[in-house]
Amino acid sequence: MNQILDPAWYYSTLAQTSAAIVGLIGAILINRVMDHIVQMRNEDKDLIQVIHSTWKTLNDFTKELLSLKGYFAREIEEDRTAIKNGLEFRFVNSVRSFGMGGIGQKIENLPQHLIQMENDLRAADILTSVYTTLSGIGVRS
Repeated sequence: MNQILDPAWYYSTLAQTSAAIVGLIGAILINRVMDHIVQMRNEDKDLIQVIHSTWKTLNDFTKELLSLKGYFAREIEEDRTAIKNGLEFRFVNSVRSFGMGGIGQKIENLPQHLIQMENDLRAADILTSVYTTLSGIGVRS
């Protein structure tokens, strides 16, 4: 029987094999980490697009509500003037009429229309506040 006199070859082979295994495991882990980083970056891009789209929508709604508030304020002023002058009806002068038939539509119940416009103005004020808070900054061009 041949007895091993120098065990150095055993330890050398063991060290090389261990290094190869560690290197292989390291390569697999690095590959998985890199894939994860790429996936996270893609998800970040998608999330940023969703956030931007949502912010733009909220900003557009806020602008529209500000326009509506102006309309409601004009309608309230016209209703008050008509009531003060003793009129029983008036005609819509604004482009925004919301189902009332548009410019020239006759409004016969001025007190009820005034109450409706005041309620709509309050609702628009609340929604403007909510949309401005949700968008975080307010209205931008």
